Amino acid sequence: MALELHQLFPNAALGLDVLVGFPGESAADFQRTWDLVAALPAAYLHVFPFSPRPGTPAHTMTPLPAQEVQRRALSLRQLGRDKKAAFYQAQVGQTGEVLVEGPAPGRPGWLKGLSANYLRVILPGPAAWRNRRVMVRLLEVREEILVGEVITSATK
Repeated sequence: MALELHQLFPNAALGLDVLVGFPGESAADFQRTWDLVAALPAAYLHVFPFSPRPGTPAHTMTPLPAQEVQRRALSLRQLGRDKKAAFYQAQVGQTGEVLVEGPAPGRPGWLKGLSANYLRVILPGPAAWRNRRVMVRLLEVREEILVGEVITSATK
């Protein structure tokens, strides 16, 4: 499904929820999961270590060592950070619509907003653009935020 969505919407920010450390998950199982996630066009990951829930069959299963579960979660979280950075970098040079939310904290004369594919963007502009959509060219990435410049005037 992720590949089909990516083909239809190449700039969509696709996210994945990934569970690690399910009882019985072998090192080979984890490596296959890691390889699959690495190959998918995901922009971000939510990684969750398994935690047993009373009343479920897994609650009575022998858990994996906590340190191993943490190691696996950290490995996938690093992969997620790398994929997110690559996705953001791939947006540089693109143009698209941004919904201006309001002033960017700590940046006088700058606004913050969300792109159509739900990425954080900052751009210079007047406070009157709040709650409006503007067409923006994305120029660079700064600390997991895209920096843009308006290429058309604000619209409602």
